[in-house]
Amino acid sequence: MFPRRHFALIWSEFRTRKADFVWGLLATFLSSVAGLLLPQRAQVLIGEAFPSGDVSRVARELGLILFIAVLALAFMALRKFLMDRISHKLATAMRARLFERVLTVSPRSLQEAEGGQILSNFSNDLQVFNDAIRQVLSVTIPSAILMVIYLSATVYYSWQLSLVLVLIALPMVLVTSFYGQKMYQASSDSQTRLANLLDQLGEVLTGAKEIKLFEMEPRVRSRFDKLNAASLEAHVRREFHGTMHPFVLSLTVALGISVLILAATWLLARGSVEVGAITAFVVCLGLAYAPLQEFANSISRVVQLSTIMDRIETVLTLPPERDVEPSPASIPRKGGLRFDKVRFAYGSGAFFEDFTLEIAPGERVAVVGPSGAGKSTLLEMIPRFLNIDGGRIEIDGNDIAAMPLRDLRGQIGLVLQQPFLFRASLRDNLIVGAQGATDARIREVAAMARVDQFAEELPQGYDTLIDPGGTNLSVGQRQRIAIARVLLKDPPILLLDEPTSALDSESERLVTDAIQQVSHARTTIIVAHRLSTVRDVDRIVVLDRGRIVEMGTHDALVSQGGLFADLARSGEILGTA
Repeated sequence: MFPRRHFALIWSEFRTRKADFVWGLLATFLSSVAGLLLPQRAQVLIGEAFPSGDVSRVARELGLILFIAVLALAFMALRKFLMDRISHKLATAMRARLFERVLTVSPRSLQEAEGGQILSNFSNDLQVFNDAIRQVLSVTIPSAILMVIYLSATVYYSWQLSLVLVLIALPMVLVTSFYGQKMYQASSDSQTRLANLLDQLGEVLTGAKEIKLFEMEPRVRSRFDKLNAASLEAHVRREFHGTMHPFVLSLTVALGISVLILAATWLLARGSVEVGAITAFVVCLGLAYAPLQEFANSISRVVQLSTIMDRIETVLTLPPERDVEPSPASIPRKGGLRFDKVRFAYGSGAFFEDFTLEIAPGERVAVVGPSGAGKSTLLEMIPRFLNIDGGRIEIDGNDIAAMPLRDLRGQIGLVLQQPFLFRASLRDNLIVGAQGATDARIREVAAMARVDQFAEELPQGYDTLIDPGGTNLSVGQRQRIAIARVLLKDPPILLLDEPTSALDSESERLVTDAIQQVSHARTTIIVAHRLSTVRDVDRIVVLDRGRIVEMGTHDALVSQGGLFADLARSGEILGTA
């Protein structure tokens, strides 16, 4: 019900917080010791004080019992506080561990992972983890300890009745095992369906424009309703089994107590046990019953914790990027690129096979080709967002596989078709790659990338807060910010992936001017479909299915009448048809 690997994962975070747990166990032990005094005093009260008729003695015994009960409750409260604090610390540590893993995973692996599951890990799953671990630490473990102590005490007062108690416990174990399996399956199904709901919500948020343009609202709503209903059904099924378990267990206990009363009556009639001993036995049993109930009720949380650990483990086992130790050797800064017999495949099918290409330092190369030719894949291999299956990619003669990722990516500037902007000020978005940039340098670069044309018009200028995703800016403005921050980073290699494809003619002109500024004296690879971005490069490389089929200048390729000319005539190279 709770695999060893899950225990090991929790223990790895728990072992640094053992002191709190030890204090919690000590409080549990002290509360049990105080509790054990109750049956002893009850035996004296019933067997001696009451028969004596001495009111003052009865009052003293009752006062002592009350004091012991208060002491036991105080230790129980202390134990709960300490265990709750540990659970919050564990949940916080697990959240940090998940976040750290997400940061170390390659962008491609994150894209391939279920986004809804990762979001669910950080929202619902961690909340359930916190609640479940708190229940385990503050209820399940202490209840188990108290049960063992109090049930062991019953043996002291009557071993015969304790033997009957052992026989009664067998059905309880079977009930717990049966419902434990049911609750595990139902809990796993419930969490999976909730993650599917989050996936659907993420899809709606990302594709809101397309959903409205294609009038997909009814279909999207219908799919959401089905997922929502399935989630409700799974959740209700989990709660049903979680409710039935303590109910059936309580029924089993009630029947067991009836059997126990009959056995006690028979033993009393035979003179095998005294009334005072039976009283103490019943008090011990009463003390054990509350922890037993709490233990039974908490089993569903233990099962739920195991389910959550399965889901958390899925993210924690995502493979981190392969990196190498930093080297004291100087980092090359010329920016010469060489692809030497590179092989790369998606799945089982080969894509790039013996791909060879050399780009001189400072050379500007455009990569064009039909959809699916491998243009964006080529760019992703350079910063090692994708790891090649064979061959070498070199920067200034150095194999990038042997370079620390920090050193490698420090030499690369990347501008995407849809650049990502952080929810921070315009200034902070500009200096993400150059934290020490002066205000004068920021404004100089902003002018080069044409950012200054709109920056001063913003409400707080360069201190204006950018909305998530840059929604308070136009696409062209976001693109110029992306170009400006690359300029501030000042890398020797520049990668541009369709930088002008989503722009109108005026924005395209401004962005093209900015590209001319940023690509000066840098090794530049531009994936583009726009004439404005491919005409003025030093060389055009035409790809088709991961192979170089043509190479040359714009005019030379058009005159050859090959694939590039076909793309131009069909309009895939915009502006040349």
